[in-house]
Amino acid sequence: MIQVYATNIGQVKVGNTLLPGIFESLEITGRVKTDQVEIRGKEAKATQAVGYDPAAARLTLNLLPTYEGDDCSSQVRAIQHAFRESKEQEKPGVYRLVNRHAQARGIDEVVFSGLKTFEDNRSDKLLVICEFMEHVPVQVKVKEQTASASAEESSSETAASETVGSSYGGSVPDNFGGGKTYGGSVPTTFKTESTPAKDDRKPGLLSGVLKWLRGDDDIE
Repeated sequence: MIQVYATNIGQVKVGNTLLPGIFESLEITGRVKTDQVEIRGKEAKATQAVGYDPAAARLTLNLLPTYEGDDCSSQVRAIQHAFRESKEQEKPGVYRLVNRHAQARGIDEVVFSGLKTFEDNRSDKLLVICEFMEHVPVQVKVKEQTASASAEESSSETAASETVGSSYGGSVPDNFGGGKTYGGSVPTTFKTESTPAKDDRKPGLLSGVLKWLRGDDDIE
């Protein structure tokens, strides 16, 4: 990771590159994050603190001509290169800010979030303001299935299987019913091709009436 050194002797380095200009000041601002909350029975909303905004660092440099007729444009290009190397660069870089003031404020990583340059008609110098925003990495929680959760799921499936078996008075055979629904208890013996179905029912009243009409003698 590229480092930004703001030394106490008036020098600023981005990585191994010493930025032109004279270190003027470093301003660090921290703010509380607020939100407007509606209160029942009142028209005006109340302001409530909900957290903290990322800290902001403001680095000021003075650019002076290095030779007669210098307009400091080459120095501005060097700083612009640190802010955005080219138009093909789509995302800003993350830098490690090395400075005792920043460390005392608890700031470690920053994003080069803004660059301002000022000139006037009273002098040949340029004022440069480099703005940095504290970089707070986003923590993504990955949901992992623990061993206890897997065991609990397996135990639930086993209990459900035992419940189905007990409802039928034992284990359910493979050739049970072909997916049909049966009323009453489930039979323990099933008719197959090797043991064809046999009607063991006794003749009922209707069968006796038919035999009487035909004149049969063996009416039960």
